[in-house]
Amino acid sequence: MTRHWNILAWPIWAKLLAGFVVAVVVPVVLLLVLVVRGIREIDLANAESAVAQFGAQQAQALASAFALASNSLNDYIQTPTFRSLLLELIPAGRAGDAVVDPLDQARLVGNMQDGLLNRSASTFTRLTLLNSSGQVMAQAAPGRSIEVTMGESMALSAAYRAATLAYTRGQTQAVVVSEEGGQPVIEIVNVLFRYNVVEFRQFQLPIAYLVARLNPAFTVYDKLPPVTAPDQPRAYLVSRGGVVIADGAARSGATDLATSELVRAALAGAPQVARASEGTADEVVRYAVLIENTPLVLISERATNSVASQMHGYLLTRGFPLLMGLTLLALLLALLFNQFLTPPLRRLTQAMQTTGRVSFDSPVPDVNRGDEIGDLARAFADMRREIAELVHGLTLSVSERERDISATQDISRFAAAQRDLQHLIDRVVNLIVDRFPNIYHAQIFLLDDEGRYAVLRASTGEAGAQLLARGHRLEVGSRSVIGQVTSLGQTIVARDIGASDIHRRNEFLPDTRAELAVPLRVGNRVIGALDVQSFLRDTFSADQTRVLQTMADQIAIAIENARLYQEAQRSASDEARRQRALTRYAWRQYLYDERAARLESAAGRASSLEALDDLRRAAAARGEAVVGQPTPHHTVAFAVPIRLRGETLGAVAWEVAQAGFDRNKVLLAQELTDRLAVSLENARLFTQSQRAAERERLVNEISARLTGQTDIDHILRTAVREVGQALRAPQVTISLRPAPNNSPESANGRSNGQTGEHTEASDV
Repeated sequence: MTRHWNILAWPIWAKLLAGFVVAVVVPVVLLLVLVVRGIREIDLANAESAVAQFGAQQAQALASAFALASNSLNDYIQTPTFRSLLLELIPAGRAGDAVVDPLDQARLVGNMQDGLLNRSASTFTRLTLLNSSGQVMAQAAPGRSIEVTMGESMALSAAYRAATLAYTRGQTQAVVVSEEGGQPVIEIVNVLFRYNVVEFRQFQLPIAYLVARLNPAFTVYDKLPPVTAPDQPRAYLVSRGGVVIADGAARSGATDLATSELVRAALAGAPQVARASEGTADEVVRYAVLIENTPLVLISERATNSVASQMHGYLLTRGFPLLMGLTLLALLLALLFNQFLTPPLRRLTQAMQTTGRVSFDSPVPDVNRGDEIGDLARAFADMRREIAELVHGLTLSVSERERDISATQDISRFAAAQRDLQHLIDRVVNLIVDRFPNIYHAQIFLLDDEGRYAVLRASTGEAGAQLLARGHRLEVGSRSVIGQVTSLGQTIVARDIGASDIHRRNEFLPDTRAELAVPLRVGNRVIGALDVQSFLRDTFSADQTRVLQTMADQIAIAIENARLYQEAQRSASDEARRQRALTRYAWRQYLYDERAARLESAAGRASSLEALDDLRRAAAARGEAVVGQPTPHHTVAFAVPIRLRGETLGAVAWEVAQAGFDRNKVLLAQELTDRLAVSLENARLFTQSQRAAERERLVNEISARLTGQTDIDHILRTAVREVGQALRAPQVTISLRPAPNNSPESANGRSNGQTGEHTEASDV
């Protein structure tokens, strides 16, 4: 689906056809559309003006009709006869439950018929008098009486609700629109008051409501003109509550407009003009305006299909043949141009496909043409030749890159696993020579401890062996490739040694034509250099140089790791020897402090104590378990050394029954002896810590006794006494002597008169 809508994926004939259609047909169509739209806009503007003028006239006529009916009703209410009769029938304070007897009801009906209905028989169709509670008091119609039930409640009617709402708002009259039996009903409600004076204030109290139902034929329908033509304006009324007042045809189409935005805006007091679609290509222009002093909105509308329909028909009959002719012309032009372009392009495409599938040697068609297609064919031929050269070069480069990566991986894998430094560098230089065909000699130089010379540590071939035998070295910073690399820390390439001013000729390597040296760095520190030599000039490419640089970094890390590993091994060995020496010294000192040549203990009976002593001495000397020969008593004696931190402290000997003796007993005895060594060491350390704590306590006590003294003699006497008691010495002597005569202290003492000697002794 995406391909069908992608214009770039269309064939050339489709693109040409689309181009000609866009260039010829589309402008004509756009021009016709603009003409039709212009005429339609003019028609709509005229229709809006006409509908607005027509609606304003109709609204004025309807407002006059409602005003005439309202004035007639007000004039009748203000007649003295009706007012006197009403006040007579409804006593003060009885407005809410006033009841009229039949004779009085007849008087009211006759008065309403004579005073209002007979004079305006075409305006009102019924008059109803309600008390303030909404109950019917009397009801009359033109020329006849209406049978009513006295006290019938109309409190739920729309007229009564409108009357009470008008009284609440301080109004005396209101127009209410409702529906009865599916037909619209328009009524004018008047509030009849009685004036009451309470505490010098005058109040208007409603005593009754007069509801006058209008005749819609005379008041509304006569003011709305009949629709005799499709393009003639029509009008209808919509109430605030959504009741539509119109003839049958107009009412069916106006029901949906009762709650529209157009009606809501008109009810707010703003006349509105709006356009709407009737479900066809034609539009309808509507004008809505509020009838003065009523809850009714007049809507006038008119269809706008007069001029636009004629223009549309004209274009269909006259413009369609023109469009078809232009489309056919565009199709013929597209086919003609397609024949000039498509065949050579298809041949060129086949040549490209053949090149991609077979080889770069297939002939390219149309290279001799002089037009743009010939230029394209020649450009394709040149491009194909360049691609062939590029592919060949890339193939060689990829094979070389694979070789270099494989060699780097092998060397890196070996360097990461090797810990012997000399074996590592010897193997690395041999791998480099084996894996890189253009390198016939490789060697590694490492800086000496002073960093002054780069010493040859690994080299390949017979020449390398001779150089190693003579101790070949080069000074850092000397005029040589190695000297410059180790001094500057940068890779140096001598692509042609004949033109290089830093290459130093070596009599053992006469075939060298190019040399590459890479520094061996660990962080920012240069530790040596990797030197490779080739018998080809200018053979070290940028890719190979980067590979050798990467390899040199890995070799440097491996060399440093091997060196650190060896140093760690030596350090661990030295630390183990130091720990053994410390352990041996500590136990010798402990035995000396305990005044014992050795410590020993025994349990049980032994068949031969001398044999056990011999086994203990042998185990202690060898540092391993020693098993003796079976004895005549069917026992076997064996001894295991007591080892602590690699030092043998002594040995433990056992004599067990020969029947149950095996290697597991020896292993168990060794494990127990190892635990014994740890316990002995903990006991020794505990004893030493107690002694150190006792010494610290004695020193603190003596220091506390001396701190509070200020007299030198008293301090000396206290010191000799406390020291003698602490050491249990029979005689303690403290002697203070002056400095030699030639010392500065002596001179200073003489200057202060201090030339005597102070001695304190004590017997404890």
